[in-house]
Amino acid sequence: MTTTGESGGMSTDTAQIDAYVRHLRAAGHPDTTINTWRSPLRRAAAELPHGLAATTDEVEAWLAGLRGTVSHNTLASYCTALRNFYRWAIRTGRLDPAGRLDPAHLPRIGTRRGQPHPVPADQLAILLTQARQPYRLWALIAAYQGLRCCELARLDRGDITEETVHVRHGKGGAQRRVPTHPVVWEAVRDLPPGLICGGRSPKRVSDNINREADRLGIPDVHAHRLRHTAATLWHVAAGGDLLVTQRLLGHASVSTTQIYTAVADDALRAAVLAVPAITPATAAGPR
Repeated sequence: MTTTGESGGMSTDTAQIDAYVRHLRAAGHPDTTINTWRSPLRRAAAELPHGLAATTDEVEAWLAGLRGTVSHNTLASYCTALRNFYRWAIRTGRLDPAGRLDPAHLPRIGTRRGQPHPVPADQLAILLTQARQPYRLWALIAAYQGLRCCELARLDRGDITEETVHVRHGKGGAQRRVPTHPVVWEAVRDLPPGLICGGRSPKRVSDNINREADRLGIPDVHAHRLRHTAATLWHVAAGGDLLVTQRLLGHASVSTTQIYTAVADDALRAAVLAVPAITPATAAGPR
């Protein structure tokens, strides 16, 4: 593998990454996974002293330098992406197995379970009533139907009926149907055929919603938090039935669903106060 510092090194790294992406696509990995793994490879190629033709020590030092600049889970994703790439590169002969890097010696960082971050009701009201179009429509569908930005970007007007929203391009290629909220149907029923977001990429959809929230003075509101909002409201409306929320969100595991479902403070307080108080009088029992 040619180093970045040599003639054509960066273009060689780019070719290696492109070949790896083709391999991932052929293996059936969804675009979301491919993008998650491609991004750290591009960054490593640009920032490592010899590009992707690095030593184990160089990669470890680079990852250590990222601590504090990216989140823990992002760093864990970087480690996984690099380890998988180098295993593939060695297996396919693109990297000398007796060379400078051993994927088995790269660090393993476990992900941390996230916390739910639903949008507060007052901020949600601002976004869904004051945002400019089409961002208001996008945010409304995300908040009421619980769609990811990658799902929203590929949502066609024909996928929405008065009864259901057919999510044809879910994570991992999975499909699901979510009952259509009347507010969403009212907003889309007269729209012309075609993609709801006009063919914009998931990142463009997310960035546009986020920038609109910034403009409205609610910078902590992000597009993916709208999915957290839907999950939390569904969880409460279903009486805490995680299986209902799991199916609506399209999760393969209930443990993933739990990350998205905040418990209202009132419910926490009610649970604590439901425990009867034990006092000397009650402990003595009836006389």
